[in-house]
Amino acid sequence: MRLSLVLCLSALAIAWPQISNAQIQPVELEPTSDWAFEARSDTCRISRNFGEGEQSTEVWIEQSGSQSPYNFTFVGRHLTRPMGPLLRLRFNEGAASLKTHVKTMSDDGRPALSVFGLTMGAGSDSYDSDTPLNMAKVSGENAFANVQVLRVDRAARQPLALAFGKMGEPLAQLELCARDLTIRLQTAWSASEEGANPPISIDQNEWFEWRDFPRELQLAKGVAAIAFRLTIDPTGKPTDCQIVGTDNPRMYTGRICGKLRERALLKPARNAKGEAIASYFYSCITFAFRKKDVPDQNCVQRAL
Repeated sequence: MRLSLVLCLSALAIAWPQISNAQIQPVELEPTSDWAFEARSDTCRISRNFGEGEQSTEVWIEQSGSQSPYNFTFVGRHLTRPMGPLLRLRFNEGAASLKTHVKTMSDDGRPALSVFGLTMGAGSDSYDSDTPLNMAKVSGENAFANVQVLRVDRAARQPLALAFGKMGEPLAQLELCARDLTIRLQTAWSASEEGANPPISIDQNEWFEWRDFPRELQLAKGVAAIAFRLTIDPTGKPTDCQIVGTDNPRMYTGRICGKLRERALLKPARNAKGEAIASYFYSCITFAFRKKDVPDQNCVQRAL
């Protein structure tokens, strides 16, 4: 489906509060369980527990497809009351990544904090990633398997240092699962099967509003086309988002996915039996200051 958004507004300056706890010694947590693997209807997950008692922290690493970035969820008291909008994550002694976080809940109702669109062993001290992630460059044979420690701070009340340990085998399981998941979600419903239906968007033109206009385009008064893929669970809820193409690689696409996960409403796909199932939903959005600035070429052609 094609979605065009035309927004007219003056440039906005957004200032994020700066919170620093670089001088505070981190809480160092050793693993208290092995990595556990789970293949779910809409995602693949490995998880592990660190520390005990009040310091106990559970970490999930999830993927929604073989070319998808990694999503991290932290369950534990250290990160459930963040002090700012950004979380800084550093793998080993590599460059840090500053990422927005989302408050969520664990499967058993515990408060949790999720960070979307991460790579392991790579990053930069910038606000979100500015290009679509190329996961083909990262595999269990290099940066991923070599991660030993993940340090989490910035919005954390006290920095955490999690001893991940050897990750080659659990990451290999995750990769194989993600490949199978991609095939299954892409073929979850088939137009050739009577009774099967794709996911259907609801009020798609209301998924974005003028406040969401990317600051980079506000300053340049430019135009950008962004193609995306949502992972939809059997209830129609978006559980993940991936930018699959853009004609403006300098844009911070992470925020676009954040809004889509928060606001997108869909009717789930259904198989030939009429059962609601998990699937992918593909679409595209065009950001433009004025209607006359919207190119004649459609959004998907521009983005891909």
